Amino acid sequence: METCQGYGCELHAGGAEVKFEISNLNLFPEFKSVAADRVWNAWWRPHGHLFQVVMDFFDELPETRGLPFCLVAHEDDKYVGSVLGLVTDLDERPELSPWVGALWVEPEFRRTGVATALVKEALTEIFAVEHEVAFLCATTEKRQMYQNQGWQLIEEKVGDERLDVFEFNRP
Repeated sequence: METCQGYGCELHAGGAEVKFEISNLNLFPEFKSVAADRVWNAWWRPHGHLFQVVMDFFDELPETRGLPFCLVAHEDDKYVGSVLGLVTDLDERPELSPWVGALWVEPEFRRTGVATALVKEALTEIFAVEHEVAFLCATTEKRQMYQNQGWQLIEEKVGDERLDVFEFNRP
């Protein structure tokens, strides 16, 4: 069972209750360095980028609604996960925009619905600023998870990392 009112969420996964909130990172800057660290370690560090490049991106996030943005899931003062809303996320597809990207959930909170809630809130933010479609890229191993959430696979094996590309149309 999932209940989300605004950005507050309560999930019941396999009998375990997970309570957390999803907030814009600008409202909870104490999570900025941990969110930047997760993005850097998962996606940027393997390609030789410096941590400061990611931190600069997070420092420059606008305070107004729009792209780019970062949403953070947190349980009181504990970081649970985060997701980005981006203008572009895949060099091979610069014509596609906007994107849901850099989804991260801490290992102890995985398979509890936190990732689904983060993606859902990211879509809500994207559609609130009048976009009609959103895109996402992921490894083939994540294909079923995104298709189960209603994402449509539009392309496979894109770029050196052989990523799947999905779209989600505004309801």
